[in-house]
Amino acid sequence: MLARRGQRVKIIDKGLPARESSWAGSGILAPLPPWRFNEEVNAIASRGMQLYEEFNETIEGISGLSTEYRRCGMAVLQADTQKGVEWCQKNQQFGEARDLHEFSPHLTGGSCVWMRDVASIRNPRVGSAAIRAAELLGVEIVPHTPALSVLTANNRVTGISTPQGILEADQYVIAAGAWSTKLLGPELTGNMDVWPLRGQILLFRTRPDVLPIVVLTEDQFYLVPRQDGLILAGTTREAVGFDKSTTEAARTAIHHRAGDILPLLHRLEPEVHWAGLRPASPDYLPTIGRHPELENLWANAGHRAYGLTEAPSSAELLGQLMYGETPKLNPAPHAWRTQNPDRPIL
Repeated sequence: MLARRGQRVKIIDKGLPARESSWAGSGILAPLPPWRFNEEVNAIASRGMQLYEEFNETIEGISGLSTEYRRCGMAVLQADTQKGVEWCQKNQQFGEARDLHEFSPHLTGGSCVWMRDVASIRNPRVGSAAIRAAELLGVEIVPHTPALSVLTANNRVTGISTPQGILEADQYVIAAGAWSTKLLGPELTGNMDVWPLRGQILLFRTRPDVLPIVVLTEDQFYLVPRQDGLILAGTTREAVGFDKSTTEAARTAIHHRAGDILPLLHRLEPEVHWAGLRPASPDYLPTIGRHPELENLWANAGHRAYGLTEAPSSAELLGQLMYGETPKLNPAPHAWRTQNPDRPIL
């Protein structure tokens, strides 16, 4: 976004770029489901969904890499389908009551809200395409370079301390996901509240025709198909700090639930089991904007499970704020804010 506006941009990463929550998630490009969230969450998510096709075409076109973006649709299993249908009608989104079995003979039955226009994307591939596109636009990406501390003087950031030395710039953006407030430290956090929330996922290998759609339950359990027949099943929501290890209890629970929706999965062993850390935040609202005291420090962090969905709209909002333009979204819900002592963990 900034590079396309002619800015010189350098990104430093403590590991490899796009290898944390961006890599670990499911790739569903929608809130799960949208009627579960408030107006502010849906505003930034909906804007991201509107921009996604253009964003995807841009990074694919520049990089030459496929992200497997596709509008496969999502069926939301729930008892009160009318609630979901009414929300869709009110918000100009397609939604109708169906039975899950209609979409594949391999699925169990059950009333659901069919959201035809929901898209999905393959996380590692969109990460690779975005990184390659950024590099071709002149962005310098420096992996394996952790930010050790943020140096300040006279209400400005003067540099970032790294093992390779101090890096200096005119403007600084903190976009470190679950590590954002840890990176800033208590002195500079400015009441931004972001914390890690572990999610575990299983991967199954099936035929490409077994599951053509995303399936979501009322309590946010999902099955997500890939074009080659792989199916992701998850996820957990665990407040365990920065622990990314997997557990046998989660493996068993996810496998059982996945098989209850798609019975053939009961007979298959998962090929891969991994965990990632969501950058959780109060009310699911990311912090996007300027630090309350440091005039050249910005944040784009705390997107919880919707970082990919909100990537285009978050970048758009941040760019408009940095350039002093009138934003398309209301920036107030995303300003650095007072911490919420009663964090919504789950």
